[in-house]
Amino acid sequence: MTNAAQNPSVAQTVRRTLSSWSKRASNLFTVSRGGTYYEAAAENPRIEQPGDVGPNARNAEFAVLRAQSRWMFANDPYYRQACNQVGRNVVHHGIKPIVRNKVLRKLWKQWCREADARGQLTFEGLQFQAAVAMARDGEVLARLRPRLPSDMKSKVPFQIQLLEADYLPLEKTLRGERGTLIINGVERNQIDRTVAYWLFDHHPRDLFLTGSALPNRVPASEVLHIYLPDRIGDTRGYPWGASALKVTQRARTYDEVQLERMIVSSSRGGYYKKPRLAGDEETMFEGGESEFQALEPNEWIEIPEGWDIEQAQPIPGDANYSDVKREYLSALAVAFGFYVEMVNMNHDKMTSDRQYRAVQLEMIRHIESIQHHVMVARLCQPTWERFVSSVYLAGLFAPEAEKTVEDYYDVEWMTPKRGHIHPLQEIQAVVEAIKNGIMSRKRAVAQLGEDVEDIDAEIALETARAMFLKLGYPVYGLDKVAPDVSGAGEPPGEADGSKPSSPFDNLLKASEDLDGDDLEFEADDLDHIDEMEPA
Repeated sequence: MTNAAQNPSVAQTVRRTLSSWSKRASNLFTVSRGGTYYEAAAENPRIEQPGDVGPNARNAEFAVLRAQSRWMFANDPYYRQACNQVGRNVVHHGIKPIVRNKVLRKLWKQWCREADARGQLTFEGLQFQAAVAMARDGEVLARLRPRLPSDMKSKVPFQIQLLEADYLPLEKTLRGERGTLIINGVERNQIDRTVAYWLFDHHPRDLFLTGSALPNRVPASEVLHIYLPDRIGDTRGYPWGASALKVTQRARTYDEVQLERMIVSSSRGGYYKKPRLAGDEETMFEGGESEFQALEPNEWIEIPEGWDIEQAQPIPGDANYSDVKREYLSALAVAFGFYVEMVNMNHDKMTSDRQYRAVQLEMIRHIESIQHHVMVARLCQPTWERFVSSVYLAGLFAPEAEKTVEDYYDVEWMTPKRGHIHPLQEIQAVVEAIKNGIMSRKRAVAQLGEDVEDIDAEIALETARAMFLKLGYPVYGLDKVAPDVSGAGEPPGEADGSKPSSPFDNLLKASEDLDGDDLEFEADDLDHIDEMEPA
């Protein structure tokens, strides 16, 4: 071995030392002792290594999450607002089907008014309540309750009973009969299909029934489980705001500290010092020396000579308070899929309508996914299929020729319309899209939450009424040519003696599929327009 190797130079020693430090630093922040490739997988003391679980391994914790979420819903205005915004934006006044058959349409409207088994809400109201409960509790159940025809004005023999998630016991997990598996109250068969739910007859935490109920097996065909699966294979749902519960609870403490600081600051009036040589000077108090008393607003008082008065200065608040509050409210809003202005209802930071449109587009994608993947798929469509089957079995409806009952299961659902940010620009853009064949009128009207056939029928009936009353509104194209209702110049009849069709006949024929209760005016308001024979 050479002397150079035995006695390295100072430069070599420095290089070796730096190289060693560099490796240690690299191992500390990137590579673990096991030599991992992914930084996040390194056994790093700076990184907390969480334990991994299956999709249903920690479902027992959902009870604690629900309790915290409900408490926040009852006590925190921002958390309550976030939950309610799910109902307002996903459901609003209701997700409604486009029903072509007259008989089904009439029966459906009658049934919607008495759909609630408790007699409190319409079917649209049940949708709203289910959406809010799903956001707050993570899930909600809808049980399809059979009824006698005599129990219902519409004669449709079933109603919907909404149940909170507590009706489905989380502790009910075991191997069922015939190879089924019950996971947190949900029974699945060998092909992983839900076949039954184990439900309490009463809410297990109600005052008068605590601990008295035992779960019973209810076929899956009688229960609608409404929730958004978070992981593949999820059996139960948990509150949407779970990821923001901790930060929201701590933020409440932060708000209370700021508020108390302002209260203490405003309660301090000032300070005073007595004269150093206290003799027989006069004081401003009756009965000798005493402490200063609180003053009334706009009250003036004379201070004795030699007294030193100093007004208390307010305690300065946190200059970053509003920004900090906005950030933690943003975390809460994002947990529900919204932007912060939807939670705090404060649009001071929105500097332009373009910025507002950008966040609206992102939020609308989230809302539409909930509407179609959850509310329509898990509540509305199964309810409609049950409705069609029920009215058929009750003898209230018969399929048309060459059609089966299942043919009427296929129905389109209209989601509630969204308001316009800039109505003139947005409507004009839709008009241009229709003119150039980019969009159909059907899609344009559907965006407004309406049925294009109902719109056309209403316009036809209103046009006939305008012609009869000689209303020259430009919207009906009657401002240039007004109809002559005098009867002069009536064209002769046909060869077979029948009367020729008039514009009124065509208009009324186009509107005959529209029910009277869909219009803003009833048929009697037309003053026997169908009897008129205009030229």
